[in-house]
Amino acid sequence: MIEGPPPVHVVEAPQTRMGKSLLASILLMASMGRDPAMSPLDSDEKEVRRALTTVFAEGRQAQVFDNVKKRIDSQSFELATTGSRWSDRILGVTGGIDVPIRTIWALTSNNPQLSTDLVGRSIRIRIHRRTPFDPQTARHAKSKAFTLANHARLTSAGLKIVQHWIRAGRTESRSVRFAGYED
Repeated sequence: MIEGPPPVHVVEAPQTRMGKSLLASILLMASMGRDPAMSPLDSDEKEVRRALTTVFAEGRQAQVFDNVKKRIDSQSFELATTGSRWSDRILGVTGGIDVPIRTIWALTSNNPQLSTDLVGRSIRIRIHRRTPFDPQTARHAKSKAFTLANHARLTSAGLKIVQHWIRAGRTESRSVRFAGYED
């Protein structure tokens, strides 16, 4: 289990039309029971900070920054992925917010370039396909509808996997450990 802020889930592929956005949506939808909020990630640091303040002020459970096309190197986003609280002023209002950070983060991008700090705060999910993704020929052509209709079953299955892992003594992964998420 992860104590503190969760890592950023980076859904990446070598090219467009691979199903990155759909995969990020479905993975979060299975746990939330609804589509996650999706938006672009601006390249201007002030706009990133404002967008994050909006995410926190609205109390969003999850946020997907979709189709990020630039190097991801934002001081504000790095803080949002490691901090326990977010404090910022709200534009047009005297005052601001100071709220706990409880948001699950996801990014989608083709061959993303992450800052050194974000590399250690990320779990990379790389899609490899021989052909571009075609939602009409996918095994579950209506993947989102399937996920919503089976939300309870999918959540139950995920919890059973975690319960088994806990009963087995929380066995260590054989994969590389990311800096910042050690015990």
